[in-house]
Amino acid sequence: MFVDADGNRRGYVELQVNPNNATFDSWFATTRAQPGDPSWDSGMETAVKVRGTTEPGDTDQGWTPRSRSRGPRSRVATTR
Repeated sequence: MFVDADGNRRGYVELQVNPNNATFDSWFATTRAQPGDPSWDSGMETAVKVRGTTEPGDTDQGWTPRSRSRGPRSRVATTR
């Protein structure tokens, strides 16, 4: 998920979760062409319901991610 909360197109938060419940979160002050802030932590909590398995080669029905965030755990510096 990509979130530009103020809609100014100058910075955004990227949140990802996969079927194995591995996550990625980062703050990008400009675009993804510039490195994100590795110290930024969204506080995201996730759970995944897999209908099938995560093993390759079998037939699966799908997967459903759930997430919530209690807010970032570090300050986000905005670029203006």
